[in-house]
Amino acid sequence: MTELPLFFVRDLRARGASTVLADAAHLEAIWRGVRAPAAAWEQADERTRQHARARAAVGLRHGVLVGESAALLHGIPLIDGLDSRVHVLARAGVGSRSRDAVRERAFAIAPEEVLVDGVVVSSIIDTVVDVTRCSGFRRGVVAVDHVLHGEAVAARDPEVMRDRLTERLSRFGSARGVRKAREVIAFADARAESPLESVSRVEMAVAGLPAPRLQHVWTLPGGGRAVTDFDWPEHGLVGEADGRAKYSLGASGVTESIFREKRRENALRLLGPRVVRWEWKDAIAGAPLISLLLAAGLPRER
Repeated sequence: MTELPLFFVRDLRARGASTVLADAAHLEAIWRGVRAPAAAWEQADERTRQHARARAAVGLRHGVLVGESAALLHGIPLIDGLDSRVHVLARAGVGSRSRDAVRERAFAIAPEEVLVDGVVVSSIIDTVVDVTRCSGFRRGVVAVDHVLHGEAVAARDPEVMRDRLTERLSRFGSARGVRKAREVIAFADARAESPLESVSRVEMAVAGLPAPRLQHVWTLPGGGRAVTDFDWPEHGLVGEADGRAKYSLGASGVTESIFREKRRENALRLLGPRVVRWEWKDAIAGAPLISLLLAAGLPRER
């Protein structure tokens, strides 16, 4: 995600009225007293815009970002929509409330505070626990999968992170959302490499399909190896969640990448399994993905 540069009106004014007037033509007001480059703002997606609003809010208020806003700063992917409000920690003795596009949130257990890119936010442990408690199941799984996978990539034991999340969650007792959050943390898998894979796994489980094997390494005929997103060896099926990221290489790069992918898929088929592919739109809708897998021969187990 590209981080938008922010300009605070108070700083522009300190440079003189002529600077304010000159900058006004190419700066967009994104928050009271905060501007961003108009062209970049126009092209930015909602996640990038909300990230900028969060930085703007704490830059003016010197507050602590929590919840969704903290997740954005930590780089945790959030699916199924974003709250347009910036989430900040309520001051001591003040309950949760919303005002001026800011949601002030009170916590029974104060989150640990850390510094991310110069902004004070709740720790990644507290942030993920909050997301799992306050969000739907698959949104929580996307967040926990991401954090566990990050630990694995960094050559740390992801189960240590899972234990830390579980321990932090236990402090909330039987509060609202704790039971679901516990199920989310248990379901999460460090081998999931993208939100698309996480959403796909959740939809498969909800539909009662057999649990897939993740990131299996295949030895291909003639040498070489291939790693597949999902497979069901007992059903002779491989599933590939195609996020298209591998194809964003320019015209010649796309052609070569697709050619390599076709060769890889053909080599896999020589080993016996059928290969099915799906995209984000199939997984996020749920039904198209399940229909595809049922048509490919997967049974419903319940």
